[in-house]
Amino acid sequence: MGWVRFAVVVAGLLVCAGSTLVGVVQAVLSQVNKPPVVEPAVEPAVILKGVGVADAKSLRDFYAAMADVVVRDGKAAEPVCKTTLELRNRHKHALQLAFAGTYIVGAYPGLGDRLDAYLLEAIGGSDAPLTPELRESAAKAFLAIK
Repeated sequence: MGWVRFAVVVAGLLVCAGSTLVGVVQAVLSQVNKPPVVEPAVEPAVILKGVGVADAKSLRDFYAAMADVVVRDGKAAEPVCKTTLELRNRHKHALQLAFAGTYIVGAYPGLGDRLDAYLLEAIGGSDAPLTPELRESAAKAFLAIK
């Protein structure tokens, strides 16, 4: 009788372990087959959240001017910005020229990161020809910053 009990206990353990193992394998496979979680894009409406009214206006005016420049440059016979890399670099330098030495720099923690993430998504991170479509996308992105 001792062996029978032992066999029943072992069989029971194997059944439990087997169902647990199947559950673990199914859980792992369900995670493998899931599409990757994509972090939501930075919404332009929240980029200037927490920025003072006058400072937000200065930034909106700056980005409205950037949108205008990108569009006008694209209509020129020989555009100045020909690639997305050039546009990103000119944006960076224009920001430095416009706001260097002002109290805005560093006054709003996280603002630069939000702007960078949003514009990187709108313009792209690679060096590609600045097509009319990309110019339009960049101009819309600049104008959407609120």
